[in-house]
Amino acid sequence: NSTSLALATIAILGQPPSVDSFIKVFFALWPEDTAREQLDQLAKQLAMTNEGSRIRPENLHLTLLFIGEVDASLVPKLCQAVSVLKQPAFDLVLDKVSFWKRAGIVIAGIKQPPAGLLALVQDLQQVLSTSGIQYDAREFKPHVTLVRNAKHHPLPDLLPTISWKVTGWSLAQSQPTSRGVSYRALANWKLESHNPC
Repeated sequence: NSTSLALATIAILGQPPSVDSFIKVFFALWPEDTAREQLDQLAKQLAMTNEGSRIRPENLHLTLLFIGEVDASLVPKLCQAVSVLKQPAFDLVLDKVSFWKRAGIVIAGIKQPPAGLLALVQDLQQVLSTSGIQYDAREFKPHVTLVRNAKHHPLPDLLPTISWKVTGWSLAQSQPTSRGVSYRALANWKLESHNPC
């Protein structure tokens, strides 16, 4: 059943921290290797022109839904709640670069978010609300952060289209380290392959 599947996934990826600790978690998409390399190259270019700090390649991700700080004992409940979701795989295309001045970040964004992405986020919101799990309810603006602490606005005239096939998603944890924040997956779920037959 979905509960055992969720718990099995956690067991494979490593047990969450002790139940009396708080962790910062969110749902996310991770780019495929080729897309990650392309995003990293773009981040290096933008960090130089914007005098900012590029995001390390292993940290590049697209946040689906931010939960925030929770007691680690909530992780199994989170996994159980979302394991009921059945979504088809979809293609994601990043085709614009923007400078978010207030946040001081440069992002790769999406001019026209695919229906599959919007449906996944909407279903996540619905199932968490039904389960009584709080989350950040701000408007969903799909993006991959490339540069932090950006000081200028110059952006490339042309953004190479960066795409990947989204075949799964994760519950991820944000952890402070000596090198800055790092992210690790606590649990993964696969999206269903489209079968025209």
